[in-house]
Amino acid sequence: MTSAPVIPSLSDLKQFPIDALKINQSFVNKMTSNPEDAIIVSAIIGRSKSLKRRAIAEGVETPEQHAFLLPQKCDEDQGYYYGQPMLAEALVILLQKGVSVGKQCNKMMFGIGTLNNNSNSAA
Repeated sequence: MTSAPVIPSLSDLKQFPIDALKINQSFVNKMTSNPEDAIIVSAIIGRSKSLKRRAIAEGVETPEQHAFLLPQKCDEDQGYYYGQPMLAEALVILLQKGVSVGKQCNKMMFGIGTLNNNSNSAA
C-alpha cells in the first residue's frame, strides 16, 4: 500500500521564514487549457497576496501562459519563455558585449521575469 504525498499545511507559512509561494510548473503548463489548473494558479496568487508574500510561477514556456499571469498580478515567472539555459562561457561573451545585468539580463540568462511593475529590482 502506498501513502499519499504529504502536502505542507498553510500553518507552515507562520512557522518558517517563507517570503514567496512558488506555483509548480505542472499547474502552469496546463493553466491556459484546463480550467481547474487556472483556478488553482489564481488561488495560489491570491493567497500569496493576502499573506503579503510574492508569487512565482515556474515553467512558463508560452506567450499565452505569460499573458495569463499578467492580470493575475503574479510577481515573477520563470521558464523557457525568457530563454534557454546557457553555458557560463556564453554568459561571459554576452556580458563582454555589454548586455545589461538588470531585468533584461535576468530574462535572457536565467529565465526569470518580473511581472509586477512595482518591482524593486534594478532595471
